[in-house]
Amino acid sequence: MQKKILFIPTYTYLTSPIYEELLSKLDDFEVTYLEKLYINNDANDQLRCKGVSKKFKEKFFRYIELELDTKEDKFYSKIRNFFILYKFQKNLKNIIKNIKPDIIVTGSDIKLSVRSIKKYFPNLPIIILQTAPTANGNCLLSLQEKIKYIIFNKIFGLCFFAKQKCIFKEYSDTYILLWGEYFKSGVGNNHDISKVKIVGNIKFDKFALINTKSKESKKKFFKINNIKGFSSVVTICTNSIINLEVAIIQSVMDLYIKIILENKNIFFVIKPHPREDINKIEQIFQSEKLENMLVTTSELYDVYKYTDVHISSFSTTASEAMAAGIPIIIVNPNNMIKADFYSNDIGEHVTNFAQLNDILSKTLSIEYQDNFFKKREIYGKKLFYKLDGKASERVKDIIVDTLK
Repeated sequence: MQKKILFIPTYTYLTSPIYEELLSKLDDFEVTYLEKLYINNDANDQLRCKGVSKKFKEKFFRYIELELDTKEDKFYSKIRNFFILYKFQKNLKNIIKNIKPDIIVTGSDIKLSVRSIKKYFPNLPIIILQTAPTANGNCLLSLQEKIKYIIFNKIFGLCFFAKQKCIFKEYSDTYILLWGEYFKSGVGNNHDISKVKIVGNIKFDKFALINTKSKESKKKFFKINNIKGFSSVVTICTNSIINLEVAIIQSVMDLYIKIILENKNIFFVIKPHPREDINKIEQIFQSEKLENMLVTTSELYDVYKYTDVHISSFSTTASEAMAAGIPIIIVNPNNMIKADFYSNDIGEHVTNFAQLNDILSKTLSIEYQDNFFKKREIYGKKLFYKLDGKASERVKDIIVDTLK
């Protein structure tokens, strides 16, 4: 009889590429994918599923929406949220009883599911995969938070804290699979070290195999879009500016527009974040009547096949560019954004237009790109273990060993 695996994703745009890559290695198992989407009164959140392939959607088993009210200043909102979370917990319990999985695999930016599983199924093996740079963190609580923690987390098995907080400290017997040694420091000191494994980033498996020097991919891109007269492509990912202050967003966008206007010999591809309103992004850039750019909804993996340089503002897409061997420029106008992001070690940081324009011409040179590959090897070992396209195989081996 086949062993059963239940996948519980977190945010679809983060976890679906990881699970899709991993599923291709699990043909010997009966796999069920439980789709869970949080909707916090934000219409853009519903765009998270757009990047998921049709083939992958066929593997979805359930679709649960948690329509939580984020107006925490209202007493009734907290009561309402409590009952919604409690109902979700009961639904998850029934689903697990029905499926009877042998093991559960989930993402690291989780808070409710693991607590619910541990409450009702304490002996069911759980493997947590790191899905984001901030995937780990020890738990330091105030007295008020400790009281709430005991009432809601311990008694009811619910979670009223930010994602990721406390989870690794609570469940020391849970398997935690990390991208690299760099992230070990975030795991609680009381965690069973034998269950903290370094495997690399599954999402990087296919990015690491991209041949960014391929002229054919670029020729095909230019031909399909009827683009002529360009030899270089620069991709701008607008990720992670969606939650910033309006003044910062405007400053970042102004730099993007200026660099496109100044470099008419370079073609720019704008890749919006899955949660952003693509119509608004198109309006911002098209209002300037820019002829050397387009906004795309294509998969980032496909975009990187013809990209020479990546530009973003503290985005996780920078790490994917690094995995694909694409030089990175990180934009932070006048140091307005306070962020401790791990791509600091490898990306070129710019704070104004003059710096951005100067660095861009340098990163497009062959000499710079050759040197970037050397830096990438050192950086990759530190944060991502190996950029060999085999992280999913290492995770599969751990799942198999756990089930034994």
